[in-house]
Amino acid sequence: MRKTKKIITFFTIFSLILAIFLPFNGTGAAEKQTRVIVSFKGSLSNSQREQVIKGAGFRGSMDHFGQGSVMSVNKSVFNKLKKNNNVAYVEEDVKIYSLRRIGGPQIQQPIATTSWGFKELDAENAWTISTGKGLGVKVAVIDTGISMIHPDLKVAGGVNTISPNGKYNDDNGHGSHVAGIIASQENNFGTTGIAPNVSLYAVKALDKNGSGYLSGIIRGVEWSINNKMDIINLSMGFDTDSSILHDMIIKAKDAGITVVVAAGNEGPDTDSITYPAKYPEVIAVSAITSDKSIASWSSNGAEVDLAAPGENIISTYGSRGYAVESGTSMAAPFVAGVAALIKNTSIPSGYDTNSNGKWEPDEIMNKLGNSATDLGASGSDNYYGSGLVNAYNAVK
Repeated sequence: MRKTKKIITFFTIFSLILAIFLPFNGTGAAEKQTRVIVSFKGSLSNSQREQVIKGAGFRGSMDHFGQGSVMSVNKSVFNKLKKNNNVAYVEEDVKIYSLRRIGGPQIQQPIATTSWGFKELDAENAWTISTGKGLGVKVAVIDTGISMIHPDLKVAGGVNTISPNGKYNDDNGHGSHVAGIIASQENNFGTTGIAPNVSLYAVKALDKNGSGYLSGIIRGVEWSINNKMDIINLSMGFDTDSSILHDMIIKAKDAGITVVVAAGNEGPDTDSITYPAKYPEVIAVSAITSDKSIASWSSNGAEVDLAAPGENIISTYGSRGYAVESGTSMAAPFVAGVAALIKNTSIPSGYDTNSNGKWEPDEIMNKLGNSATDLGASGSDNYYGSGLVNAYNAVK
């Protein structure tokens, strides 16, 4: 009898705990919670946002940022928020992943070398024209962060969008590898980036595993706008369209920021470009091998704008190391570096469509496309876009 009472008491207590901590859908089953981003119409204060969200029946913690609010909700709250006149979008806060395909082990510090991609792009000859080598151009690498102590990297600043008060140091390696392709220093050791004199900013939106949330990327683009970046590099991708991210990228372009994005590693499937490379406002970059053929794993589709080296690329990695990596993650920063060199040159009248004497994103895209080396089928195609980016042709 005592044993039976103890069992009944245990299940009674357990049921009470479930009732307190788990929401139910009326059928006795706990409701599924979905992490979402809510984007609001107009400019609402945090307290006004909270009124809207709580009015939909939400009872929990939420995180606000400039573009929206993040929380986990059930289906009922999700549907009510979507119908609210103050809400522009409600989207799932999907997971995002870096686009590194093959990661090699760290290697010893080389003595003053450059990757085959650097040579293929004729970057050194480009420096005879773009003598500033990116000086004064602000480049944001939205990634896993950048090593703050790497002797071959010079970081001007940054932000952590995963933990607002956290550091933006790289605890994965991917972000430092991408940053080194753009701007590893011109010195007597290590590797040399395409534009070594740029002001390099680390926007840590991916964690130590190379993954993060869509909201972290949106915050990173928003931070780049607010801090007047010139170029953004996004070596990451996902399969779901996001109106909130797309709107933010449009704002970035309108603010004069050139956004360069890895096309994806979903090849050889056709029409396999990932987001945000699918958006027309960005420069989508596919990857080639050292024999100038498209990498078998590189995504392809009508959205590809340019091709760049992406296989077996040596660059900075980890806290102080170097590594050889492959992926469209490695191709995108080559284009970002060349875009920085273009920004360092005077804009010809034929490209100055706004007659303001400054390089705008569309003008940089046109210069990159018109100066690229045609590969594959004649003219633009789904694998190479306008062709292989060429640094010297782009700035001469």
